[in-house]
Amino acid sequence: MKIVLFAAAVLLASCGIETIEYLPQPQVPSYLSQTNPAILTYDHVSGIYSSTSNFQGYEVYYKLYPSAVSELGFTASYNLANDVNLLASTPTKDYLVALGYQRMSSNDQNSGTLPLIGASTSTEKFITLDFTQFLNVMNQPNASTAHTGPNTAPIPFISGAPNSASSPTTSQNVFRTISSSSSVLSYPWFSDLYTTWTTATSDMSKVSTAAISQSTQKYEVDVFLVAYAFTPEQTIYSAPVPWGVISDLEVTD
Repeated sequence: MKIVLFAAAVLLASCGIETIEYLPQPQVPSYLSQTNPAILTYDHVSGIYSSTSNFQGYEVYYKLYPSAVSELGFTASYNLANDVNLLASTPTKDYLVALGYQRMSSNDQNSGTLPLIGASTSTEKFITLDFTQFLNVMNQPNASTAHTGPNTAPIPFISGAPNSASSPTTSQNVFRTISSSSSVLSYPWFSDLYTTWTTATSDMSKVSTAAISQSTQKYEVDVFLVAYAFTPEQTIYSAPVPWGVISDLEVTD
């Protein structure tokens, strides 16, 4: 039997049939251990993707939910845990998107840098997704009128440092991605959630008790991290890994 399997493998290789390269998941600490609701961190260790051709970095996918704690009365990880369970049978980036998750962009005019977080196989990088200033400012009374539009509202950002004890050496703002009914993409600011709106967008939950229906609730941003590699022949994504929950966006003015 071993000889037959070996011969089959040789035959497939000699016929030029493409083999799909495997990209390991990011080694993110359990989202259940998250302690700061405004910050998510990940320590990219050198060598983790040394066997992967053309590893480029990481993409971040998010989805907006009513706050599990403030609006639904559940634990902070309730919505994220449900999506983790749904992904268990089909742990792919495409299925994550099918569940309503959207890619964070680094530009409010287009899809921005690809991947969102550049990283090297040979260098450590401590990555931080930071909503601290954004929440501190936007959750104040009347923030929707005082801080909307370019140059007035704070912007969440993602940064990279040589290690957890060092200051960031790279940083870029992050924006939403939404798709219209005609599949046209736009990249609004997260602060736009604090303005008056009446129709849920493609990055918002639309199911059962966790459906977003109005612009006067407290919301959370559920986040997955996906490793990314690119070659001229194929783009490779790892299985999505739950990174954590950013909360609360107090959209109550």
